[in-house]
Amino acid sequence: MYAVHPNNGECFYLRILLSKVRGPVSFEHLKTVGETVCETFREACLRRGYLDDNRQWQNALEEAKETRLSVAIGSLFAIIVRVCSPAQPPVLWANFKTAMSEDILAHQSRVNSDIIIDFNDRKFSEALIQIEDIVLAKTEQTSSRFGVPSPVRDSDYALASEVLRETSYDVDHLEEFVLLIIGLLNPEQRSAFNTLRLAIQDAIRDCSTPGRLFFLHAPGGTGETFLLNLLLADVRSQRNIILATASSGIAATLMPGGRTTHSAFKLPLDII
Repeated sequence: MYAVHPNNGECFYLRILLSKVRGPVSFEHLKTVGETVCETFREACLRRGYLDDNRQWQNALEEAKETRLSVAIGSLFAIIVRVCSPAQPPVLWANFKTAMSEDILAHQSRVNSDIIIDFNDRKFSEALIQIEDIVLAKTEQTSSRFGVPSPVRDSDYALASEVLRETSYDVDHLEEFVLLIIGLLNPEQRSAFNTLRLAIQDAIRDCSTPGRLFFLHAPGGTGETFLLNLLLADVRSQRNIILATASSGIAATLMPGGRTTHSAFKLPLDII
């Protein structure tokens, strides 16, 4: 039989059963343990004792729970399910979902200080979305592919989260930055900045204005990133939204709020 990587999910567990169960006559036979027909090959392997338990991953998450923020615990959980193929990801999630959702609860409690907010399915789903985004970025596969419960993605909430991300800037600080940096532009930089600024202002005033493309080209070290960062600060200082994306992670880190294009726009798109 061909070798199968654990990331191949049910195919991997099917291979385990085929190599250990004597005389199987059907897939249902392979899923049957005693008088119980399991829903998945993973469950059948677990019931037959072919998989390790969750003890080592449980201990790792317990330690992280005592010393790390919830976002770090979620990142560790994403790595464990993606790389380590734990026997029971749903059990690990159930045991640590509160710890992985604490920062979400804390943030919403600060925003809504006049009401009492507690953990609920919505908070847990938000934590699952963060975990799935990490898994998607590394494998281009959903977390359910690794046995983790699928989050409920509310498009309205997702949009609100993106808007909050792009409007949570210190406007006063940005205004000071713009006033300081504009005076440092050379004539060519100032010309490019004014052209781009005018095009953006026209688009903001009239949404029906046709979109335009600008290509900024100059030798390395002449201030392209310097100019783009000034433009980002100028738009954001007016409480408008501008997305800073780049084709590589290194380029994205050079811009405030920068992200890779595939991360910002969830590329490649799953058309199906």
